[in-house]
Amino acid sequence: MIKLRSGTVIVAEGSGSTSFDLDELQQDLVRACATAHVREPELADDLVDVVRRFCRLRSGTLPTQSELEHLVIQALADSGLSEVARVFQHLRRTPAPAPPASFLETAGLDIEDLLARDPFFLARPTGTIAGRTRQALEQLGLTRATPAFVQSLARHLWYQTGVESVEAPANGYWLIGREEMEAELRDRASATLRAAGVRVRPVSTLFPRLNVDLELAAWADHLEGSPLTELVLLPAFDDVCRELAALLGGLVEVVRGRSPILEQLPVTVRLRRFEVMAGQRLRLPPRQQLGLRDDLHGCLRRHLPRTPQTPLEII
Repeated sequence: MIKLRSGTVIVAEGSGSTSFDLDELQQDLVRACATAHVREPELADDLVDVVRRFCRLRSGTLPTQSELEHLVIQALADSGLSEVARVFQHLRRTPAPAPPASFLETAGLDIEDLLARDPFFLARPTGTIAGRTRQALEQLGLTRATPAFVQSLARHLWYQTGVESVEAPANGYWLIGREEMEAELRDRASATLRAAGVRVRPVSTLFPRLNVDLELAAWADHLEGSPLTELVLLPAFDDVCRELAALLGGLVEVVRGRSPILEQLPVTVRLRRFEVMAGQRLRLPPRQQLGLRDDLHGCLRRHLPRTPQTPLEII
């Protein structure tokens, strides 16, 4: 298991390991987009999350820095952003991909592990398609093949299932882009949620998930009651959670309608500027701030759906 800490992942280097700076990766992606005249402010954050997910899915061996950079380059190219991929590769001075790997014996090949290394399959189920890929290799009489060939074959077989079109989505990289998500919020978000500064980030095709931000300090300023106390704040936050559950229920249906093959749609809720609200508005000492944070997290967990299909994270 690869252990992550804020801003870094651990990668292999020589016979040991070192840290890979995700903040620098994000900055280079922002620069690459700007140089390529691509106005996608959320793309860098999303690709950093893709790298995190890729690292979590790896078991046993650490990826190398070059492997992670080529993952990003391939993800950009697959999404039709080849110019961003080219600029990013130049900025990072990432060497060209190594020559095709030597042929491997297909009989003992772990195809699921091979597909987990392909960004195309980060959010797509691989169990069934891995079995079909092995069957196709046997039918073709191939006892040896390169990893790249096996991955390409699996992609081809995936589209043959008919559950997803081979055509690129209308928004390119995004399953639901920024403008469309803003329109969804205008239609679905209640006045209570708008006062709480609710924001839902665009949803990508590579790693579909719902990232929700609540702006607590500004929301607290709108609450009636002087002075502001926890007795006023907690019932009001309960209303926010109830409205948020309804909003997310609708958005989950929208995302699943665009990508019916999704096995999971993770939900992350970030409580922005909690420290400002708790320390400056409520003037709570540190220990009481921790207690209030637990109360807010508990309220979210009571109201928001938590299933194996929609795992919930609160930050």
